[in-house]
Amino acid sequence: MMDSAINPVAVKSLMRAVGLPVGPLRRPHQSLPPADLARELEMVRLLGLDRR
Repeated sequence: MMDSAINPVAVKSLMRAVGLPVGPLRRPHQSLPPADLARELEMVRLLGLDRR
């Protein structure tokens, strides 16, 4: 489960998911698991951050 601290994994994974340019994660970090990414994207949608 992700916490509220700034986390490069969460930030970069979300940036990539919404189509923003982002570089690869440095070792040993890996992208968010699909279930976590889906939950984070749902939060983005609920907050209205997916609207331009």
